[in-house]
Amino acid sequence: PLVRPGGCLLYATCSVFKDEGIHQIDAFLQRQGLPSRILDPASPGHLLPLVDNPSSGVERTPGRPDPACDGFFYALLHKP
Repeated sequence: PLVRPGGCLLYATCSVFKDEGIHQIDAFLQRQGLPSRILDPASPGHLLPLVDNPSSGVERTPGRPDPACDGFFYALLHKP
């Protein structure tokens, strides 16, 4: 409701648990009942050059690809 048409919303969590990542995105999209899409974070101007699954968000597990990296998840949503 607070994102204007054409706007974006970034959801990020420092967690590798599905209940705190993609399951939150799925529940949010279902509750809103609005057509939304997840943007490809690897496209120009977005966050990271690495994408696991651009249809659901980006998830990194600890140590991959960088051994010093913690686990995290993010999804960039676009409101038409």
